[in-house]
Amino acid sequence: MAFQLTREIVDQIIFGMENQEQEFVVEVETGEVVRNSSTEEGREYVPIPEWRSVDGYHLMERFVTSLRNPIYRERLRDILASGRGVFRQFKDAIKEQREIERMWFRFKEREMRRVVHEWYNELREQWGLERLEFELEEETDDLVREDFVLGEDSEITAEELSVYRSRMLEAALSELPETERAVIEAGWPVVDATENRICWSARTPEGERAAVLCARFADSGTDGPLVLEVLYAE
Repeated sequence: MAFQLTREIVDQIIFGMENQEQEFVVEVETGEVVRNSSTEEGREYVPIPEWRSVDGYHLMERFVTSLRNPIYRERLRDILASGRGVFRQFKDAIKEQREIERMWFRFKEREMRRVVHEWYNELREQWGLERLEFELEEETDDLVREDFVLGEDSEITAEELSVYRSRMLEAALSELPETERAVIEAGWPVVDATENRICWSARTPEGERAAVLCARFADSGTDGPLVLEVLYAE
């Protein structure tokens, strides 16, 4: 009887595929993944899907093509075209942006699962069984997130902070009656200089700020509690 392809078995097969030093096989009846050197007589085994360095390279190419962030897309393309130390350079580059690194691991896992599923269906056809349909998780939220580059913004000025604050305040109070707006605006603290303040921004691929988040110390010193302010967002 053919083994059932569980998520645990898929994970074990993928682990074996990425191991370039040893060969792994799957026991047909149980689905147990073992080293080729550890097989037992009287049992039937099938080799796991072949996965070479060139397959990993093509996987990186497809991932880079899927990126909507032109800054990292072009940077990663340059790395892939460099010809030396490509895998290490690629790994180091995506580590700089946690979101892109997370997207890569999810993309890689999804694509390798697709390979395993196709391999399993080919086996089922050889055994005279029907092919199965597998559902793979698709990315939706990342399509928006990767359009922005997030990071600390040390270039922001006190004048810019004041402008961003005014825009945010205007948007927040736009639907209130004039009397209530006047009371709130009068009591709203004035944005101070950039001292004792740390700011982060989300920038578009063109380098424009789309959102600004600041943290300032509630007291005059730097030992007091931090106060977070969303000063600007579009």
